[in-house]
Amino acid sequence: MNSLNVPAPKLTGRTERSPHDRQALEKPASPALPPLAEKISAVLAEHPYFRRRPPAVHAHEGRVVLQGEVATFYHKQVAQELTRKFDGVHAVENLLHVAW
Repeated sequence: MNSLNVPAPKLTGRTERSPHDRQALEKPASPALPPLAEKISAVLAEHPYFRRRPPAVHAHEGRVVLQGEVATFYHKQVAQELTRKFDGVHAVENLLHVAW
């Protein structure tokens, strides 16, 4: 017993949580990309040239805008050509910046 003559709570390996506790632990939802932009972003993020810093992709009604920084002009062209091949892409605005 401690100095206040109150028994210490027993510690167990499990902690009980109420449903309200779980809500506080969940991450807030990020704004969802349109399906076309999401697909293109996923492919570019997996490509070896863009894994470190994938370009930002914005799409609206078949028009896709690529933004960000790439290492070479070749990488800029690769990103544009990969994007052009997706169904539903009518125009690509390539605003990628080449960092020397």
